Amino acid sequence: MKTRFIFAVIIVLTLALADSFSQIKIVSGKVGIGQDPPAEKLHINGYVRGNQSGALRINTGNGYTDLGPKNTSFAHFYSDRPRYYFNKEIIVNSGYFSSYNNQPLYLRPNRTTKVTILTNGNMGIGMTPDAAIKLDVNGYVRAYNIEFESDIRFKKDIADLEPDALVKLINLKAKTYKSVFRPDTYDAIVDTNDSLVVEPEISVESERTMIGFVAQDVKDIFPELVNEDEDGYLSLNYVGLIPIMVEAIKEQQELIKELSDKVAELQGLEKKRK
Repeated sequence: MKTRFIFAVIIVLTLALADSFSQIKIVSGKVGIGQDPPAEKLHINGYVRGNQSGALRINTGNGYTDLGPKNTSFAHFYSDRPRYYFNKEIIVNSGYFSSYNNQPLYLRPNRTTKVTILTNGNMGIGMTPDAAIKLDVNGYVRAYNIEFESDIRFKKDIADLEPDALVKLINLKAKTYKSVFRPDTYDAIVDTNDSLVVEPEISVESERTMIGFVAQDVKDIFPELVNEDEDGYLSLNYVGLIPIMVEAIKEQQELIKELSDKVAELQGLEKKRK
């Protein structure tokens, strides 16, 4: 009886092993699991689970990459390498890509940061944007046309300009200068694999001679036109000078009219004397 029982166990184990091995096929050095015949060195017909919270880890002498959803929120690409390299273009089917955990979004062509988008939507080109500026550009901007929102429904505390625009404009002194763009504030990018180090871009001097005002000078006369950012740099609202010049021209015309009237009056008196 005992011999029959052992024999039955052996038969069951043999059938189980045979069934298991029937799922694994080795053909011409190719291994198929649930796949007969295998088409690649390892061909699996079914699901694969890794030991990194369910994700697979691909490990080489250069580092590792984990592939697979590690939680219910995201599909993950984890790696101990400083960055990912794609040799083809990346197409985002959803139509957008974003940063995570309140981190800015960086665009780094040629491994140097050129565009930064903060989590509040502010964008900097060639610089880190100021927290209060929607678009910060460290360089020249060209456009075919620029329009400024000016609807009365978007204005409050409206008041007439004080009647001294002409005097204030006379005190402004135009300057000629060459621009020196501020340096990028990004950290150097280091690739530990090929020892590539890309330093932040240094300031760039323009060879073009410009004509304009110095913000520090204008601040003393028209403080409303000057803004100071979080780093202490001053910017000037040149467009804001337009309504001031319009009012100054009107004041000048009043002076011209007064002088014309006086000249006419003097000419009349001169004629009477003759």
